Amino acid sequence: MWYLVDDDGQLKGSITSDRQKFKNLRGNPNCDLFIIDSQNPFRTLEVRAEAELTADPDKTTVRKFAKVYNVDESMLVQENEDRYTVTYRPRRVVANPPVAAEVTQRGRRPTSWRCRCDPRSVRRGRLERP
Repeated sequence: MWYLVDDDGQLKGSITSDRQKFKNLRGNPNCDLFIIDSQNPFRTLEVRAEAELTADPDKTTVRKFAKVYNVDESMLVQENEDRYTVTYRPRRVVANPPVAAEVTQRGRRPTSWRCRCDPRSVRRGRLERP
């Protein structure tokens, strides 16, 4: 599942209403987004969140994905599909290895995460842009 940190600082995804994932989130909004660093598969970020589904008839969010992931928009946008934006409201963020351990080992903060989480912003339900 693709994700992005939107202009409003929220972690978001996009989904169609005919998918089982949509039906599961509608029934139980508790979810987990597990991100693996492609350069080091032992380095992960887990975002435990509550998902909020919002209708996206203009397909605004999926068009943003096309730009962020450098994909042709026509591959993602189908006029006949019913799209929803998934806004992830983080409750807990778990980094492995912990950021403090990484700073100690390498003497600097990790730079390859797509989104950086400040514990204070997670409590407010927002992720800060890197």
